[in-house]
Amino acid sequence: ERKLHPALVHSSWCEATNYDKLLQPWYGRNVPFPFNFWYLSAWKKRAVQDITVIYGGSDDQAADKIYADARECLNVLCERLGSKDYFFGAKPSTLDAIVYGFVAPLLHIPFPQNRLRSHIEALPALSSHCTRIQHIYLGRFIKKPEETTAGQTESYPLVRRLLTRAWWRENGHNVATVGVCLATMAAYGVSRGIILH
Repeated sequence: ERKLHPALVHSSWCEATNYDKLLQPWYGRNVPFPFNFWYLSAWKKRAVQDITVIYGGSDDQAADKIYADARECLNVLCERLGSKDYFFGAKPSTLDAIVYGFVAPLLHIPFPQNRLRSHIEALPALSSHCTRIQHIYLGRFIKKPEETTAGQTESYPLVRRLLTRAWWRENGHNVATVGVCLATMAAYGVSRGIILH
């Protein structure tokens, strides 16, 4: 976790190309307005702070160290896995789930700039381990992208619907209550001269 998590965080939030071309548009479409602006900047700020604290910055020198550590960790995991299906025998263990949780995003998220995908693909034991777990345990949850009306594929239509309609159905009254409170406070401020109009 100490070696792969920083690589995943850096790939997602600190690589400018990945952030601008993948994360920002995806979160912008799938997180309801106005939260898509606030959450995205808060998560990016937190990721940059974490990388800065651990590696002394998020510049190229820190990135080289992050990805070198991740490659070393991936090599050790592949060596430990060897020719076995799972790390500790015939059934998957907690370690298998943890490794999958870090390797699968690095392998399958379509980052425009992915410094580790080719390295993971060059480790056949680790990439087949990831594919095996995905097909056996997650196969029924992974669906092919659906066609939209314009003929383009939409990667996560279900997630988009859940984040918008269900969220607003459950929390819409809270947003309305906050809106009424803010309008009341603003009216009071204007009437008392606190806020100049």
